[in-house]
Amino acid sequence: MTKYLKFTVIFLAILIIILFSITIVSIAHKYKNRDTKIVEKIIIDPALDKDFLILSFEINGEKLYLNVENKKNKSKSIKIYNIKNGDEIGEIIITE
Repeated sequence: MTKYLKFTVIFLAILIIILFSITIVSIAHKYKNRDTKIVEKIIIDPALDKDFLILSFEINGEKLYLNVENKKNKSKSIKIYNIKNGDEIGEIIITE
């Protein structure tokens, strides 16, 4: 009887250690994936003309959304850029 009890205790202790290790590794992996590189300077292509005024901006994932207004004809649009390489992805014209 004591041999069976000793085996059960040792087996459960090893099981607890293995499951605890898996929990620690999964938590560390979760926080490691959230590390992001901070972009200090981005050169957008094509660059905005001096006629455009930036009203607001938003960063969502890897995209930069610029809400711009043309000073000459007062048209408003949203320009979408890729943060990683600075290329223009698209443009949404709000008013012409």
